[in-house]
Amino acid sequence: MEQYLKLLDFWNKALKSDEVYKINGKWINDDNFNSTLKKYINENSKVLDFGCGSGWALIEASYTTAFKKGIGIDQSINGIECASKVTELSNIKNIEFIVGDQNCLKNYQNEFDFCMSINLVDVLPDNIIYDVLKDLSLAVKPNGYLMIAINPDFSFEFLQSIGYVKKDCCIYKDSIFRGNLKTNGEWINIFKQYFEFVEYKEFVLSEREKDYPRRMFILKNF
Repeated sequence: MEQYLKLLDFWNKALKSDEVYKINGKWINDDNFNSTLKKYINENSKVLDFGCGSGWALIEASYTTAFKKGIGIDQSINGIECASKVTELSNIKNIEFIVGDQNCLKNYQNEFDFCMSINLVDVLPDNIIYDVLKDLSLAVKPNGYLMIAINPDFSFEFLQSIGYVKKDCCIYKDSIFRGNLKTNGEWINIFKQYFEFVEYKEFVLSEREKDYPRRMFILKNF
């Protein structure tokens, strides 16, 4: 529990530095990312972004698909404040951001047609991962879809060069838990305990990620 509280404090402080600015339209050009949103979200969809941070993915999705309603949830007060200010400045009306953890998902039983969770599960300890997946399965409608994206599969040599240390299958920096290292197959086996695995894709948001793309798992709720 102490490590988990340190982790929450770390991400809240990290998101405090995110800039607030007006968004004028789409900025992600990656075909895999954009086509996936268009494939699984339509204008009548209610979309959840769980672990939304400063809200970039949900905001981007609103420009890509013009869904009916979007809700972003994150434990970081700083992240939610940033996301809310950006949507206000950008005059985005169909998105709401809420401070909360997986426990607040109990207020949204069978409510969402599509859920995205980006760079969340792979920065959580195993016991928390299972709790999150279980609660997401209750919040997403039967036969609804999820897009779970995780960080690039960096080599440990690279991670070690920038100050990370490895213990078992996890990495730490400055004594704070920072990542859960699993193969794609291991992630899929975990996801399949709660959802049907549909497809795997990769996407990039920067030049550096062309060598180490982000990983994206599409799942279907039972």
